Amino acid sequence: MNLRLKLKLLTFILLSIPVPAIAAEKENLNSIVLSGGRSMAQNGCESPWAKVGTHTSECSDSAPMYRVAYNYKFTPTWHLEISGGDLGRPNVDGTYLGGPSTWEMKIDGWTIAAIGNIAIGNSFSLFGKVGAVRAHFREHFGVITGGVAYYGSTYNGVPTIDEDRTGLTYGAGFQIDFNKSVGLRFQYENFGKYEMYSVYKITPPESISISTASAGLVLSF
Repeated sequence: MNLRLKLKLLTFILLSIPVPAIAAEKENLNSIVLSGGRSMAQNGCESPWAKVGTHTSECSDSAPMYRVAYNYKFTPTWHLEISGGDLGRPNVDGTYLGGPSTWEMKIDGWTIAAIGNIAIGNSFSLFGKVGAVRAHFREHFGVITGGVAYYGSTYNGVPTIDEDRTGLTYGAGFQIDFNKSVGLRFQYENFGKYEMYSVYKITPPESISISTASAGLVLSF
């Protein structure tokens, strides 16, 4: 068999391989995770602003949360993830100076974390994560009196909190994959402790401890 005939035969064999069979061997390295659940900002309600006026509801350390994450798979075991969104929102409603009042501490931020993944079978895996978080704390107090809105700005001469903090984050969970493109993730994450309210020149309360529990839709490509 001459060289030209061999090349023609090899070309025919390669062109005869179905495209889906080749694509099936390719592993999806990128994922987008859309998560929702509950956040807990323990001791978040210890702000002196949360204690102003008469409360018409109980101050809540817990609130709904939503986050989006990008995950890159270096190997089946080791991943890198960047995420952003809600971290917490302790809040309370009440009355002050004869009008309805509201207080909240809005906490959101970005994280970058390394993930260790352990596959159990073809569709189930356990994972743990550790990394860094950049959290933004933004406090708000408002009251409506005589139809006019007023907003708290200082307490003991100190402006309401609006600042960034950096900390450590860790978490764990499990993932169920329905196929190579779609899965569900369930996880717990802890975003650290932050001493925030001593700036108001009050007896320092316990630090705010932030954590979330969530479920997420995993879209891989």
